[in-house]
Amino acid sequence: MASFDIEAFLVWPCYEQLDRCKKDELIEIARHFSLVVNRQMVKKELRALVVDEMVRKGLLVLAVSAELPVSKGLVEDPLSQGQAAEFIATEEKSGDSEGGESCEVPLTPPRRGPPSSVGSTDSRVGNKLKIRLARLQLEAKDREQDRQFQLEIRKIEADKEVRIRIRQMELDSELRASGVVGNLRESFSLPSHPPAFNVGKNVALVPVFREAEVDAYFGAFERMAAALQWPADAWALLVQCKLHGRAQEAVAALSLEDSLSYDLVKRAILRVYELVPEAYRQKFRNHRKGANQTHVEYAREKGMLLHKWIDSCDAAEYSAFKELILMEEFKRGLPDRIVGHINDQKVQSLSAAAVLADEYVLMHKTVFSPAIAENSRRMPGAPVGQPARVFTRNKEERECHYCHQPGHLINNCLIFEAEGAATKRDQAERHRLN
Repeated sequence: MASFDIEAFLVWPCYEQLDRCKKDELIEIARHFSLVVNRQMVKKELRALVVDEMVRKGLLVLAVSAELPVSKGLVEDPLSQGQAAEFIATEEKSGDSEGGESCEVPLTPPRRGPPSSVGSTDSRVGNKLKIRLARLQLEAKDREQDRQFQLEIRKIEADKEVRIRIRQMELDSELRASGVVGNLRESFSLPSHPPAFNVGKNVALVPVFREAEVDAYFGAFERMAAALQWPADAWALLVQCKLHGRAQEAVAALSLEDSLSYDLVKRAILRVYELVPEAYRQKFRNHRKGANQTHVEYAREKGMLLHKWIDSCDAAEYSAFKELILMEEFKRGLPDRIVGHINDQKVQSLSAAAVLADEYVLMHKTVFSPAIAENSRRMPGAPVGQPARVFTRNKEERECHYCHQPGHLINNCLIFEAEGAATKRDQAERHRLN
């Protein structure tokens, strides 16, 4: 007994073949159409499910109603592809020859036996159904061919992409082994544009500005900006978002171009709060241990002040730090007016400071001539015709009444100022303890 061929059945399906199918064959057809069936179902139910699905897909047509009786063979047996094409062409030609009129020309092959009105009607209906079925079969076949063509195209494209990736991986491995993959990627890579920095999203991460801790604010901000990799051109704008008080006024006084430079903004704010190298030096030298302060805390604060002084002078190197200490000791032995002149010139080396001090002394040295002296005094009993003897004393030869050192007076005496400041501190300490 020949086995059931589902492919042959789907090419020319009909009701008679379905009637001859066994239960297993019906189950196979149902699974081919992805229908949910099981072996507990009876053959009649299986056949009904298969017929409904095939009718829905256009592989079978339902039997016509009793008003138009049609022979079973005409409804069930489909035409061959050649006959269907011939009937379709004949129908189109007949429609064109009639000029669009509604009359129909029966497309029935010659029948044997005497003609009758019922037979003619059956032939017309059967032919129309066959033509319709042939059209559906041709359309289904075309759709299947298109689907297969698209699947083949996708398969070819996927295969090509896989082969390209495999080849690329092979080339990368070879280049990586030779050590030139980095250079090639830099040479052939497209220019990448990093996303623009969003200032609004990062303002909340900027530290809070406090006027009592200005120097600490900039240190915390720079550490935060370096950790989050903020672009340097956005630092000035981020800093200004948190400023207030005198710092905001100092930035407002800058020009638009200077306000976009972080270094200029920082310098202007530190200057308005008098956080310059001289201020850090005075804080370091004048800092004393508090009564309620431990020695560890005092040592830590002293070290912090020294670091701030060194950082403000950019003296992190040994040579720069040596010049800083020598400059301080050199200024301690000079009068205040000369120290002020050196500070105004912002010199950083000891030799330059010494040259400025000598120039200042030469420019401000007082020389009185006997002929033009205004504060000259005439000796008693001296003749009128003779020029008066001028009693002048060089300013550098004047002696201090406190330390008895020449070159200055008591109002410029550093020893007097230092001892006076120490006395005031001792009095304040005793007053606080009492």
